[in-house]
Amino acid sequence: MSYGSAARPGFADLSVHIASLPERHRPSRAHPGRRLVVVGDVHGMRASLDRLLDDLRFDPAAGDHLVLAGDMINKGPDSRGVLDLAMRLGASAVRGNHEDRVLLAHKSMRESHVADEDAHGNPESEQDDLEPAVFPHGDSQERATARGLSRKHLAWLASLPVILEAGAVEGLGDLVVVHAGLVPGVPLARQDPWAVMNMRGLVAVPTDRRDGGASSWPKAWDAHQRRLPERRPRTAVAYGHDSKRGLRVGRYTFGLDSGCVGGGDLSALVIEATAEGVTHAIRSVSCAGDEGRKKKSKGGKHKKGRKGKKQEEEQS
Repeated sequence: MSYGSAARPGFADLSVHIASLPERHRPSRAHPGRRLVVVGDVHGMRASLDRLLDDLRFDPAAGDHLVLAGDMINKGPDSRGVLDLAMRLGASAVRGNHEDRVLLAHKSMRESHVADEDAHGNPESEQDDLEPAVFPHGDSQERATARGLSRKHLAWLASLPVILEAGAVEGLGDLVVVHAGLVPGVPLARQDPWAVMNMRGLVAVPTDRRDGGASSWPKAWDAHQRRLPERRPRTAVAYGHDSKRGLRVGRYTFGLDSGCVGGGDLSALVIEATAEGVTHAIRSVSCAGDEGRKKKSKGGKHKKGRKGKKQEEEQS
């Protein structure tokens, strides 16, 4: 695979390659109380996401903002519930390989449905009429997920960027959120979208002086950042995708896929601003036992927010 000007053509259905997190959501000393909560692969585990947000006493009214690092859907029991919550909270997110596959499956279903209408004069065009039996292409899970989502869900997924620039974070440098990874030394605008959603490692091109071989992109990223001239800003990356390696924290990389859908944990990078500075920490909750559970309540309400917690502490 090549990068930069020789990279594969842009995705026809990818409306946004790179987006910037609005300044109002960026934690800084100037805005104490703001928190940015970047969550790894949820994979339809709505009950686990509820538990994590409860544990954090997540409260948008107090300045909290949720960012989902892709693969919010598929595999787990409640993809629709995860998207309902994300959209209701005004969350930011990036497109992961599972979102991409579901969108591609839906596009294929629609195209096949339109072709069938043209051939048979069938006027039906509702989402529920996209029957899975007529699409035997080996992506049945993605098609089933697509059929369970509304047009609003699909439109929201299609609007997501592949790369989210979250701004400067004290102690980290510029924070970027992607699903799978980035290639060190390649500008964000020239990163291959497919690789950003799917990569797990780097494969060196063999030369006369070295053999080819695979290597860890997070290790290569950390090494590249350390080698930059002192005057150059560093860039930290929060990502998911690699549940086999699990939670991984480097100097400038935060791997947040801790295998929730397989009974592991759901993890988040929590960046919090105070008047004294900006801190970051990893918070996790267990997903064990949630594999068959859907959302815990129709309203999706969580425990008292941080303001409520503070009042309780003052009264105790």
